[in-house]
Amino acid sequence: MASYFHRVKYESEPELLDPTVVSLFVQRGGDGTLGTGTQILFQQFDVRLLSTLYPISITAADFPPAADVLTGQIRYSLFIATDGFIDFVVSGPAVFNGIAVAGST
Repeated sequence: MASYFHRVKYESEPELLDPTVVSLFVQRGGDGTLGTGTQILFQQFDVRLLSTLYPISITAADFPPAADVLTGQIRYSLFIATDGFIDFVVSGPAVFNGIAVAGST
């Protein structure tokens, strides 16, 4: 019965079969709003209905200008955005690691 229901549901709503694109952004600085800082990492992947999604783990490296470092602590932010029909829910660990080396180019 469940397989019949799923087949009818997908046939009546074909957009459920289209992937949802998940975008990950890491930016330096900014005010906590996407686009207000300097983007240092961008990655995209597709999520499909009934697919397995593993925990998100991001590792980034940055070489900020010395002038930015001299102003004090630098803020790094991870943003996750989706554009599709499938809802994206983080239900496990999300890890964001990084390293910054000041004054390098």
